[in-house]
Amino acid sequence: MISENIRLELEKRPIGWSIDGEPSTILPVSLFSRLYYSTTGIKSSLKNEDINSWLIEGLEDRFCEPLIIATHSIYKLFMHSGKHVFADSEQSWNNLLNYYCNKWGWGGIEELVLEPEGDVILIKVRTSEILPFIIGRVVGIWECSYGKKPKITIQFSENYTRFKIESFLEYN
Repeated sequence: MISENIRLELEKRPIGWSIDGEPSTILPVSLFSRLYYSTTGIKSSLKNEDINSWLIEGLEDRFCEPLIIATHSIYKLFMHSGKHVFADSEQSWNNLLNYYCNKWGWGGIEELVLEPEGDVILIKVRTSEILPFIIGRVVGIWECSYGKKPKITIQFSENYTRFKIESFLEYN
């Protein structure tokens, strides 16, 4: 799905690999498809409040919860990674998304819109097996930047997925 080559400094370590100095693992993309299919019907350990912060349209119901669980997991991993990020403009968002998503092979952004309120972001990406990784990372960057609990609306169409991140709570 990526039309350009990704250039990385891949280095063998005594245990595993390193990419640009970051300990890494290389996995086949088909692994994620198998993961979604094999987890349908499994009871989630997420709280209702966490599940309710994700609204999904245009996807079969049986795949919604596995998508939420996978995306929520990536979001929480990013939040606990200790990475300090801050995005407050289109340029800063593009720089962060290019580094944390595109550079590492999690996909790129087709369209980015920051709403005038300042803490609402709309993103369009190509639909693929790695969707939870890009959405989870974007949600993590959003929460680090705005310091609020996110509410995520995901809309699937034929080849693209659009998602909107805004505050779960209303602030005056």
